[in-house]
Formats: sequence, C-alpha cells, structure tokens
Amino acid sequence: MSDFQGRENVVLKPGDTGDVRQFQILVAGSLTAKGTIPFGTTVSGIAVTAYKDDDTDVSSDLISSYSLTDNVVLVVFKYPVMAGDGNYYVKFALTLSTGAVKNLSFAPVRARAIDD
Repeated sequence: MSDFQGRENVVLKPGDTGDVRQFQILVAGSLTAKGTIPFGTTVSGIAVTAYKDDDTDVSSDLISSYSLTDNVVLVVFKYPVMAGDGNYYVKFALTLSTGAVKNLSFAPVRARAIDD
C-alpha cells in the first residue's frame, strides 16, 4: 500500500537510468486538517531506501539519487541490474522540524525486461 495516493506505478526496463519521479509531502493546513505532516512542521531531512518484495535492501541498485525541495521529493530511479526483474517498494524516512521521524512508503515499483 502506498502513502502517495494517485501516483502511477513505476515500471523500469533494462537501460533505464534516469526515470525521475516527484512525491509531494502534504502539510496539514490547520491544526485540525489532515496532511502527511502536521500543521506548523517542515521536513528538515530525508532518507529514501528501496527494497525488493522479499525485503532485501536494493537502494543503490534501484535509486540513482534523491533530493528534497519545498516538500517535494525527487527520486531518480534506474533499472536494478544486480537485483533484476521483480517488484520493489520505496521507503521515505522524513525527519521533521520537531525532531520526529515520519515513515512513508510507495509501491509498486516494477522492473521488467519484457512487457507483461
């Protein structure tokens, strides 16, 4: 299950090295409104990791880079040459201005040598 609703699936094929995806971190608009992070907080740091569906960490094989600007996380995906075809998921560990850590996930990320 993905914490980023409305996002399309990520499908990677051999040779893909620069598939850039954006993930918006929603800030609650008031003390009583819903959001990914509470009203009045900001994201001060982030770590993005990737895992095969068997929970094997494949971060360096699936993610080229990531960055955070104005509550938007940019992740550059690449085809996982070592891990190969399969289903993957991504974890986002957001460090908030309060010092708290908020964990989010995104799935599925699929790597396929041929079309299904």
